[in-house]
This record gives sequence, structure tokens and C-alpha cells, in this order.
Amino acid sequence: MENRFEDMTDEELRKYIPQVYQKSILHIDYDQLLAAGVKVLSFDMDGMINPWLTADAKPSNEIIQMFWELKKKSNQNVYVLSNSRFADKVKTTAGFLEMEEDKLYLRSNENGFRCL
Repeated sequence: MENRFEDMTDEELRKYIPQVYQKSILHIDYDQLLAAGVKVLSFDMDGMINPWLTADAKPSNEIIQMFWELKKKSNQNVYVLSNSRFADKVKTTAGFLEMEEDKLYLRSNENGFRCL
């Protein structure tokens, strides 16, 4: 059975609520998260990897470097999510990040994300 948020208890849902907030994904202590047992890291493309509402698909050099290091540290358990209507932009951004296609997910409808 697929585990959907609607089927989860309040206790299960609390796992998905951030306990710490940062201005940028560049300020997160990923070593601390991985040491605490976090096994998967997922990032929204617009507003986290790229500035929100921009046509530019190239992330900053700092973010490209951060992704390269995270993929190494987390055994490739890094994913990019997007609700963009433009799959090509997602694929272009992922190319800069050297992400494998099975690590890219695009929101297709109200039922969730699909792999690109």
C-alpha cells in the first residue's frame, strides 16, 4: 500500500516538519543531518536550487559544489523535486548538478510526483 500523507498519523507527519530553518540550503549542516541518521536529502528546484520565478536553469557555483559533495557523502541519496511545468528546465538544472535522471521528480498532478 502506498504511504500517503493523508494516511499518516500526526506523529508520523511530525517527521517531515523542519526543526531548524536556514536562509539558504548553503547554510545547512549536512554532516550533522547525516550523522543523525538522515538517509535521503530532497531539494525543491525553484527557490532552493535556483531563484524562484526565473528562467535561468543554472545554479550558482556554490550550489553545484554543494551537490557534488552531498552526493558523495550520502551515497547518491540526493533528489531534486519540482512543481515546474517545464521539464526541460528541471533536466537542464539537473545536468549542471550532474544528477542522474532517476533522481529527478516533477509534480505531475494532485497524485504526487513522477520520475522524469
